[in-house]
Amino acid sequence: MMLAPTLHKTLLAGLSRAPLAPGAGAPTALTGLLAAVPDELRLWHTVAASDLWQRAGYLPPAPAPSAQPACPSEPTCSRAAEQVLLSILHGIHPELLGSWLAQAQTLNRQLPHSCLVPLLDLASQKPPLRAAVAALLGRRGRWLAAQQPRWAEVVGVDVDEDTDSAGGSGSGPAGGQANDTVARHWQLGNLAQRCDALRTMRLADPEAARLALEQDWAQEPAEHRMALLPCLAAGLNLRDEAFLERALDDKRKDVRGTAQHLLATLPGSQLSERCKSRLAALFTLERRSGLRARLGAMLSGNTGEPLPQLLVQLPAACDKDMQRDGIGVLGRAGMGEKAGWLLDLMACVPPAHWSDTWQLTPDQVVDVLVAQEFNMALLTGLVHAAGRAVQTTPDATAIDWFVTLVSGNGLAWSKLQIPALLLPELPCLPAAAQERVVRRWLEQAASQPLAYVHALAWAEQGADQCAKVLSPEISRALLRHGQRQMAADEQPDYSSRGDFAILAKVLDCADLAYARSNWPGDDWPHWPQWRPLVDHLMDTLHFRHTMHASFLENDA
Repeated sequence: MMLAPTLHKTLLAGLSRAPLAPGAGAPTALTGLLAAVPDELRLWHTVAASDLWQRAGYLPPAPAPSAQPACPSEPTCSRAAEQVLLSILHGIHPELLGSWLAQAQTLNRQLPHSCLVPLLDLASQKPPLRAAVAALLGRRGRWLAAQQPRWAEVVGVDVDEDTDSAGGSGSGPAGGQANDTVARHWQLGNLAQRCDALRTMRLADPEAARLALEQDWAQEPAEHRMALLPCLAAGLNLRDEAFLERALDDKRKDVRGTAQHLLATLPGSQLSERCKSRLAALFTLERRSGLRARLGAMLSGNTGEPLPQLLVQLPAACDKDMQRDGIGVLGRAGMGEKAGWLLDLMACVPPAHWSDTWQLTPDQVVDVLVAQEFNMALLTGLVHAAGRAVQTTPDATAIDWFVTLVSGNGLAWSKLQIPALLLPELPCLPAAAQERVVRRWLEQAASQPLAYVHALAWAEQGADQCAKVLSPEISRALLRHGQRQMAADEQPDYSSRGDFAILAKVLDCADLAYARSNWPGDDWPHWPQWRPLVDHLMDTLHFRHTMHASFLENDA
């Protein structure tokens, strides 16, 4: 039910703070009927009348002669999926709206016509929903969005493009029409449309897209340069380096920072080579041998060759060339100034450089850095570099380095909270590598409580970004740990409530037999405190099971 702003404000603030005038908040046709309602009943009569009015339907005003022609109908999702979506929009498990939209996009289903208006309104209020809604509008949805300027801007609809061809077929412009639209948005669109156009151009032809940006760069306002430059991350390559190097001298700090980040991310860039040279002058790796070294290795549990020792000299100063490369630009909380410079230098060098240069495995490199006095700065920089590497070159070497860092243990893992630092980049890994990391976390959960927290955060991140459903194996492991955690606590706290809410969104719901087992019996003394959480978990899983099945139903 969509309430008028006046009525919605009264419901939130109360009649004492937001009085409701006779007939206010209801459709005009109901004003006369509601005017006679007593003051003490007016609020709820208005809500009930508005709901009935919307559910019964009403005829809109006759269109003006200049109105656009009607758009023909087209196939959408099944009626069962439509009913599930309507339930979500009416407040039944609203947290699953993103999951419904993501599943519809995966199965190439369009939004049902009955939900177009409420979803367009919702997307105008909640920016994170806009891309998902726009992708599912279909021909009629895009035509409808073009009739309302605020909808058209929200979903990026070109009014001329969609209204002029309303009588055609298909879900949008094809071939040359699409190219014309991108070119028009780049030349004449607002800033958001120009950014979308540049990203689209980069995917089609990175070189031509960068040349188009270079051509207009000198005339672009500062806020446009700040928004457009990050779009080069799509299709980033060494041919972009010369332009990015010039952007390092931009007047705006944010523009320089974006250029520094892109160059640090770009494999083989001159910025990365400059940082390698600076670190080579600061590092001395001493190979250790002899009885003392072997005895020390045995005492530390290392039965192989003794690890070398890294001697580090902090940078003496941060000159203009280093500042131009982004060194020392950001302050590092809890760290000395020179240690912060060291961190920034390490962040610009791919981790594989150290294993190749020192002829050590990733685990051995980490052990060498841990043993160093400035280990926090060295390891934090290494972690940032590993995250950048999997974003741009997710090859086997980058993935091995990432997995080593994110699933490790000891000082590097617990004190630095490396999993939390690398969590945003974890989806860059192949699904099998992600699950390998999460299985390792769950194995560590008994001795490292935060490992379970990181596993849940990964699962929630996947559910929010792409409605990812966990595999049966990971689902069972997460649920079993949650059940053991519940059995150890007398009553749920804020953290456990959040954990159960995440489990409800991410657990595999294809076969719910595993989710019904291993719960405490009714004789457990703490069951009354936990029962509402468990009931909500099971109710959500059943609803998700129904939602997934609804897309597979055939209306015929």
